[in-house]
Amino acid sequence: MKNAVHKQRGFSLIEVMVTLVVLSIGVLGHISFQRIVYRDTGLAGARNVASELAAEKLEDLRGYTTLSTEIGRFAFQDIANNAGGSLSSGTVTVGNTDLTRSWTVTNYYYTTDLAAPSTTVPTGSPLPDFKAVTVTIGWQDVTGITQSLTVSTHIAGIDPSTAARIYY
Repeated sequence: MKNAVHKQRGFSLIEVMVTLVVLSIGVLGHISFQRIVYRDTGLAGARNVASELAAEKLEDLRGYTTLSTEIGRFAFQDIANNAGGSLSSGTVTVGNTDLTRSWTVTNYYYTTDLAAPSTTVPTGSPLPDFKAVTVTIGWQDVTGITQSLTVSTHIAGIDPSTAARIYY
């Protein structure tokens, strides 16, 4: 009797099942990765918008036109918690995201020439030498988690009429 040589053709059921399991794991991993990329892209976009809103408010507060309060003018003295400038605190909607804008202000005074600045108001209640401003922008991301971005700066109490002189 001759040795019969059998040539195998096609795939067995076990090979097909193993291939489907490996392919399924790869597809599920890809879908999970895409969800993470979508969430992170949304978060990065919202952080970018929040950063722009915070910077916009800081520039708004730096735009005072006089030091002391005057009717019809925005004064350095008017910069306070959630007050001052033309941009208000509260909800700002950008695209389909609602963001909340708020800010806190701390007044600082130099009581003597070589002293560190203090929040204690000197005798006579003069205008502060500078204000520490912290703008906070809050929102909820696509997963419902509350996010926030905080930007801080100092705004000096310099008379705008003398600060921007150009000498020829």
